[in-house]
Amino acid sequence: MPNLQASLGRHRRPIHEPDVNRRHCSALFRKNYTMLAAVFGAGFAFEMGFNSSMNRVWDNLNRGRQWKDIRSKYVENAEEDDE
Repeated sequence: MPNLQASLGRHRRPIHEPDVNRRHCSALFRKNYTMLAAVFGAGFAFEMGFNSSMNRVWDNLNRGRQWKDIRSKYVENAEEDDE
């Protein structure tokens, strides 16, 4: 039976892996206010992206039934009735 530790040792990651991610995270989350700013900034960016994409989905699903789509019919008729 082969040695279990020897077989597990072959598949481990190297010890000298790049610590670029570690440097970015430590620089970003070292102080409480930088972490807070990063969380709020990420939340704001996510909210803007999610809202714009959901507005596009809503407009595509309700095309022709919204006021912005049918306004021209009623505004022209109202202007003709005033004359």
